[in-house]
Amino acid sequence: MDSTETTMARELFHQIMQTKRSLHAGMTDILADAPRCHFDMLHRLYSAIQHSGREGAVPVSELNCRMYDSPQAVSRALRILEQDGLIRREPDPDDRRKTTVRLTQAGLQAHERCERAVTDYAYAIARRMDPETLRSFTRNWARFQEAVQAENEARRAQRKE
Repeated sequence: MDSTETTMARELFHQIMQTKRSLHAGMTDILADAPRCHFDMLHRLYSAIQHSGREGAVPVSELNCRMYDSPQAVSRALRILEQDGLIRREPDPDDRRKTTVRLTQAGLQAHERCERAVTDYAYAIARRMDPETLRSFTRNWARFQEAVQAENEARRAQRKE
């Protein structure tokens, strides 16, 4: 990598980290009136149920694959969500050795309320950009995300060799 590419890579990383911090601060502010909503985990669980769930529930083993966290981190998050009444763990009706997870009514309501707040926040940010810049950003961000995923997969494959 030449010095221009190195400089650009460092700037890209800096911009990503700065945006991450700014978004985190914004999310903290907009979700301040929804204490303990656990939006990130709730949203990932909701998405997993929508994508690969069955009858409104998803096996814990599926969550370990889809959450991009260690099994211990997923288990800890599920325990917190369960203590707060946002999920319910149940034996899998087809295989009693497995456990499934489903959102409770309170969990669905918390997810909906938080998703609405996050969507309103994203809409407010988007309104600050002109439409063409926003379209271009969205297209390029999707390409960037594909590149990130490809690099991650290549590195995982390299570690397995």
